Amino acid sequence: MINHYSIGDSFDIHQDFYFPNQIYNIVVTLSDEYEGGELQTFTQPEPQAVDKKRGLIAAFPSWALHRVTPVTSGVRRTLVVWVAGPQFK
Repeated sequence: MINHYSIGDSFDIHQDFYFPNQIYNIVVTLSDEYEGGELQTFTQPEPQAVDKKRGLIAAFPSWALHRVTPVTSGVRRTLVVWVAGPQFK
């Protein structure tokens, strides 16, 4: 899926479970000429911001809470891929 965030767009804290046996989220940054719009994961006590460099690939467990903060200028574009497979034991 291609995501397109304009000024003011954000995505509140959530988990992704769109498909059966979904285990990983992969986010590829397609643009880096924007402000705000941080992808933050909550796998540690404090939110961790993912680098916004174009071409960067971030992978994290689908159960991990995450969000995108509001874009304050420019346009944030990402490619999101969900990976499914056997559940962890």
